[in-house]
Amino acid sequence: MANESGSAPTRPLALVLFDQTREAHQLPATYRRSIGLASACYDAARAAGVEAPERAARDMLLSARLDGLDAEQQTAIAASTAMLRTRVRPQREPAFVCLNDRNQAAALRLGALLRLAAALADSGVTALAADHSGVATVLTIAGQNTEALAEAGGRGEFWRDTIGRLEIRLAGDEPLAPLPDEPLDPAVARLTLRDGLQGDEPLAEGARRMLRRTFERFLARTDAVEKDEDPEDVHDMRVATRRLRASLQIVEGVFDVELMEGFRRGLRRVARSLGAVRDYDVFLESVRRFSHDAAAERQAMMEPLLVAIAAARAPAGAHLLVELESKRSGRFVQRFAAFLTTPGAGMVEQSETGAPGRVRDFAGSAIWRRYEQWRAFDAVLDGAPDEVRHLARIAGKRLRYTIEFFADALGPGAQQALSPLMTLQELLGSLQDAVVAREYIRALGLGDDPGAQAYLAVLDAEHERLLAEFPRAWARVDSATYRRRLFELIIRV
Repeated sequence: MANESGSAPTRPLALVLFDQTREAHQLPATYRRSIGLASACYDAARAAGVEAPERAARDMLLSARLDGLDAEQQTAIAASTAMLRTRVRPQREPAFVCLNDRNQAAALRLGALLRLAAALADSGVTALAADHSGVATVLTIAGQNTEALAEAGGRGEFWRDTIGRLEIRLAGDEPLAPLPDEPLDPAVARLTLRDGLQGDEPLAEGARRMLRRTFERFLARTDAVEKDEDPEDVHDMRVATRRLRASLQIVEGVFDVELMEGFRRGLRRVARSLGAVRDYDVFLESVRRFSHDAAAERQAMMEPLLVAIAAARAPAGAHLLVELESKRSGRFVQRFAAFLTTPGAGMVEQSETGAPGRVRDFAGSAIWRRYEQWRAFDAVLDGAPDEVRHLARIAGKRLRYTIEFFADALGPGAQQALSPLMTLQELLGSLQDAVVAREYIRALGLGDDPGAQAYLAVLDAEHERLLAEFPRAWARVDSATYRRRLFELIIRV
């Protein structure tokens, strides 16, 4: 029976592929259960209509410990579902990077089986037979959609890269055995399919799932940052690092304190290196815009500043690459990925009832505490120096990240709380960019440079304009109306 996505189940095809291509994939018979669990979770996620079923299947497989599997084996099964993404990039998957070489190899082969089974299911395959000649695996397939069946052959590229040669042909008049209808592994009933964070779920595993998704974005930018082709890659990786650090602070007390502090230290090291490069990128882009908008004679005057910024950025970029490629960074990534993919790891939280603390029992106090910490700056902002506004900006970011962390549980109204806060953060960020630019010009020894002086004059004028807008933007988040909306969001969780 087809699921809501319109595709036939993947599991029957995955099991038959496993059985009939053993000579090619060379996985032990014990891995048959693994392919059954992975495909069953993927089918469940697709039937539920979630946006990214391969990610949801991964999270489902990591939602609880399973009997008969050690932590590495269970993580390898979860990692195999990541191979179902449109573009297969194993090193961007937290469940893959923490595995040893043997289990990584198994995850890749399981993923190749899953990926081919999913392609065949999407193509309407109703029966198949496999033969391994020693040179290639030959699949004979039957189904109703011959055009789709023909296309399935082009979707076996990962199999070819991971396992070996593959040929797919359509069955003629020869009869093929129908796909078996095997009972579901009882362990699947212990696994929970969730997409966003939900108010009634245990906080520890819900937080682990959300942290894992943010860590994916961190890993996804690593290769791009090392190539240094687009400044936005540094920005995106820095944001992911900040979100991870903020999220670890949000769930303080739920996990072991020393363990969390070790992860925060690792993230701080990366964040410092990313921050140094990002500040130069923002500064350079701002000066380029100013130069582009200036008259021709002024554009030439800006060249010394542009050259100096690019020269100063180079060692910062080199230091970032050394940090990302260091053994220390590699150990951090593996340890953090292992924590994020091991159900129950590092937990210390227990409620007074003995039941796991739920999201709804924690979200309200976490959000309101961050709001109070931010609002406390109201007493010192009048006539305050830039340093105080910068601290207020940091407190505002923590509030924003906390609301975003619980956004799914808060519901659609969360955006109403976020919008004025994001506007305020953007304004404070622009004010801080001007402060950083002035500090960098001084550090570059260009305080008397005509181009730098012209640029700072425009920046100072913009700084004054933003300062005039600041009280109104602050008041929107400090108002009784905002507090009431935030409180109404909290009590609905």
